Amino acid sequence: MSSIPRKRPKVAKDINETIAYQFINGFTRCPVAPDGNCFYTASGFFCGLNANEMRKLLMNYFIFKKAEYSILFESQEDFIKAVKINSITSVWNSELCDIAPHAVAQILKRDIIIHNYNGFIITEIYTPVEFCTAIYQPIHLFRSNDHYEILLDNTKTPNKNIFHLPDVSAFYNLL
Repeated sequence: MSSIPRKRPKVAKDINETIAYQFINGFTRCPVAPDGNCFYTASGFFCGLNANEMRKLLMNYFIFKKAEYSILFESQEDFIKAVKINSITSVWNSELCDIAPHAVAQILKRDIIIHNYNGFIITEIYTPVEFCTAIYQPIHLFRSNDHYEILLDNTKTPNKNIFHLPDVSAFYNLL
């Protein structure tokens, strides 16, 4: 019997790289399905919304604040088109997604801290609430390769990471 040579699995050259990816001090990483809804699932978790509800809320907010956000696009028509495309479940593919954390911070009135893993180290990207004080503690999200996961603060019981959704009646049913 001849044996077939098998490749060994690749192992991180530096155990610290593996630890940096696996562990975020003071937090527990909660997996989220990589289905194009991960940001909405992860951010919606913190206010009790599922991915579809969070997506709808965010797209309505973009329409409500189109004067503020459309300036980041070539035209207001391009902005509206991006909102309509991103209103579809599992779509995460435009410049609109780059500004989604900012908009969610404003909607939830909570700063967002994204722990971004680039393959070597984790850096924190801070997105503050603007024009008012954050009413609740920050939301922490883990991001790697454009995929988001939930980070729960270990100093709190899990339900203490979740806060009620602020009043969104001004823009909830725009789309």
